Amino acid sequence: MKKIYISGPISGLPLDKVKQAFNDAEIHHALGMDYEPVNPLNNGLPTNATWEEHMRADLKLLLDCDAIYMLEGWEKSRGARIEYALGVDLKMYIQYQQKYSHALNLDLSIYAEPLNLTLSDILSRCRKIRCMIPRQVIMYHLRYNRNISIVDIGRAFNLDHSTISNATIKIGSLIQAKDKEVLEMVEKIKAL
Repeated sequence: MKKIYISGPISGLPLDKVKQAFNDAEIHHALGMDYEPVNPLNNGLPTNATWEEHMRADLKLLLDCDAIYMLEGWEKSRGARIEYALGVDLKMYIQYQQKYSHALNLDLSIYAEPLNLTLSDILSRCRKIRCMIPRQVIMYHLRYNRNISIVDIGRAFNLDHSTISNATIKIGSLIQAKDKEVLEMVEKIKAL
């Protein structure tokens, strides 16, 4: 039977609420779904293990799965974002607890290949030029070519709207200045 990994926010939340959310998801998938649920709360580590130890154990579990079930609020969790990016990069089926209202994260992976990035690069906080400028070009494209709101773009990148606004202004200025590298990136993703 195929396996589905349950991913969602854990750190900093009351343990009883986390257990309830993950157990509910496990029961949901055990009843009538085509996947065997894999709950990272059952990774064999004690609750007082470090975040890094839990992530290593959880990623091992994830690598043995065919799909990921993203719990509500996953976008705010560093660990869940890492799991999501890995799942997308490995072309796993991704299911969401609820309809993702802005559905934007589903589209971000299409920008990776044309810009020589991985989805992890796009979603990361990397400030190196090779990641930062293409990420800002994607934000600009989503805002002005796809007419997606700054708030929704911010949700997709897990950034505040002022960061998105500044990024789109910066790329707009570079386009007006006819920056060759930025113009090439804009052309590569224009049709997406």
